[in-house]
Amino acid sequence: MKLRDNGHSNVFSFQNNKIHNSLKNAFTFRVGGEFKVIDEVAVRAGYAVETATCDKNGVLQLPDNTTRTDAEFFLNKYLTSYYSAGIGYRAKYWFLDFAYQLKQYKQDFYAYDDIMAMNFAPDTNYIPAKVKNFMNSFIVSFGIRF
Repeated sequence: MKLRDNGHSNVFSFQNNKIHNSLKNAFTFRVGGEFKVIDEVAVRAGYAVETATCDKNGVLQLPDNTTRTDAEFFLNKYLTSYYSAGIGYRAKYWFLDFAYQLKQYKQDFYAYDDIMAMNFAPDTNYIPAKVKNFMNSFIVSFGIRF
């Protein structure tokens, strides 16, 4: 990713250096299967893992006047795992599926970080809050074939 202003990339050189030094290649691996109990009923399961998109040493710099702490401001420095299971019923003209997904990931949150203090006292040990997230999703699908 590179920011440009009408083809002049040096306008955003500071931001481009930050992007280059903080982000890294990410990969996703998925595996899953389906077993037909009978012709109309299928049971499914799956697993997926995503690698981190940010460097381990990356620090998110929030504006000084923000009070937001939602997940939008976290860095993805750890693996993200997905577990899923489901069951489906297929009739001649309609189908019904039930699925469950667990998304599991860790994050570091630096509350009240002081960028000026980090610049003037780089040896200071800023300890992040270790956040573990578990997101549960339940999905129901109904469809008609015609």
